[in-house]
Amino acid sequence: MYNKLVLSAYEKAKRDTNSKIVSHQSIYISEVLLEDYRFQVNERTLRNYYNKIKNQMEEEINMSRQISLHLSKFLGYKDFKKFIAHNTNEVSYVRESSGGLDLFSVSIITALLGYIVYDLTKK
Repeated sequence: MYNKLVLSAYEKAKRDTNSKIVSHQSIYISEVLLEDYRFQVNERTLRNYYNKIKNQMEEEINMSRQISLHLSKFLGYKDFKKFIAHNTNEVSYVRESSGGLDLFSVSIITALLGYIVYDLTKK
């Protein structure tokens, strides 16, 4: 989903700047993130993400939580999870650096355990 996030950010930057030049779009995204969200990310970092995706060097790129959060905000979403929810109808696994279970995973496990207990007591 990180790939879709980056490509969506570049599509927005292309519309906002009326420029087809990737480096101009990278600078624009970097400047907006700094000015509007007080988040600094080097335009070269953004361009590297874009080039990896376009050159299919990696199936799915990796990025920090902070970059995905702020690119999501750049696109008008509250956070990366809202971006995912709006851009997919299927359950996606989002790699979290914390290594723990997110709320959705815990909810699914709880629901499954509840069903199993209910089914066992029904008999």
